[in-house]
Amino acid sequence: MDIERKLQIARAQCLMDFPFFGHLLLSMPIKEDNSIPTFAVDGRFIYYNSEFIQTLSMDDLKFILMHETMHPAFFHLTRKGTRDHTIWNMGGDYVINRLLVDNNMKPPADVLLDEKYDKTWNTEMVYDDQIKNAKQITIQCLADMPSTGHFKELINQIRNPKVDWRDKLYTLATEPMRDEHSWRRPNRRFIGKDLYLPSITKIDGLRKIIFAVDTSGSMNTDLLIDAWSEIVSVVEDCDVDELIIMDVDTHVNHIRRFSKDDLPDALEVVGRGGTAFEPAFDWVIENDEDPAVLIYFTDLYGSFPQYEPDHPVIWVNYGMKDTLCPFGEVIDIE
Repeated sequence: MDIERKLQIARAQCLMDFPFFGHLLLSMPIKEDNSIPTFAVDGRFIYYNSEFIQTLSMDDLKFILMHETMHPAFFHLTRKGTRDHTIWNMGGDYVINRLLVDNNMKPPADVLLDEKYDKTWNTEMVYDDQIKNAKQITIQCLADMPSTGHFKELINQIRNPKVDWRDKLYTLATEPMRDEHSWRRPNRRFIGKDLYLPSITKIDGLRKIIFAVDTSGSMNTDLLIDAWSEIVSVVEDCDVDELIIMDVDTHVNHIRRFSKDDLPDALEVVGRGGTAFEPAFDWVIENDEDPAVLIYFTDLYGSFPQYEPDHPVIWVNYGMKDTLCPFGEVIDIE
């Protein structure tokens, strides 16, 4: 059956058999996106893989479509806060699947269902229970995570940085310190107060810094603003020949290269998938980069590489404190 026709029939049957859920479904446009393995939702659209949708029975398709619709209906993307994106989605899946089954909908095989999580549980409660009791979690979600690239956000706010980068990066400098005032780039920390002051270059000799920004679902807008503020602070306090900024969730989504004089006034970040730290370090090796330091802005909810890189690493941690990392220095941000 033609995919468009299959979707039309599924939506019509949802509306007739389950009017409440069907009306919600009609408000969500559906788009093809073969970069995802199954289905995904980002709050505006439902996305599907064309090969996967052909494998589904009509009952399975109806259940999945109504399942995806309920994530934005429950404001799961905005309620998540700084929680781990994958486990939060699991919590949402348990709640949504229970709701749909209780309304006499037939679920596909292997969806997340547990008699323990009845209608008295909300997503926050399931999340806390999963975090409390799970030592190791093998996840089979109903494809509700936004696919890589569907999320873009322009970060153009600056806050007071929390880290003294002059002190932190001093030992990595290869040339003597200097103290120069430069009007080529106004000091961004004071622009919001209508004060245009020269920037001060305090550290010389850092050839290249790579900034890895965790753009997974658990890093919300406030945390991304804080990360951008720290990046700006590094540029102001240090004389760096080359800057690389990478957006990373489970993939390296975007790479930008700047010199010390052309850092933009805003940053467009791409991501909102899960979290894995391996891709950033693999990219450094594959592209034969040799940074003076890699600074990773993250909440540290992710998987680490099995090897220790040759270059220094600083983890700027916006998540749980005292998290153990297999290598590098951790700076906990309050």
